[in-house]
Amino acid sequence: MNVLAFGQICGIHPQARGVEIAKRVNPRADDFDRAWKKFDLPACQHLLTLAYYYCDEYGLAKELASQCIGELDEFFFGDWRNTFHTPEKTVDAGWWERRFIWMQLFEAAVLWGSVLGGGIF
Repeated sequence: MNVLAFGQICGIHPQARGVEIAKRVNPRADDFDRAWKKFDLPACQHLLTLAYYYCDEYGLAKELASQCIGELDEFFFGDWRNTFHTPEKTVDAGWWERRFIWMQLFEAAVLWGSVLGGGIF
């Protein structure tokens, strides 16, 4: 069963839908929109993983946690901050660092990295 279908059954459709929406990037999106997606996708995946974990759907939770870690790796260590242009049309890694709530995603990375690395699933 796919994640979205299970989300409808389990009553967590809004979170499942949020992940699907976060995966889509408008082809005409500017760098700000693409940067926001780099934040939004792992944030949505984190919340959906928690929901599946609380529903005792550990297989789906493990799958999403793995995907979340991959997206978090790209958000934290990807080169996008050094290539994406700010709304002022400059390349400024510091500008991006000041615009996102990094701690929220860091907490998700620590949680799912520990769970996956510790063999809890």
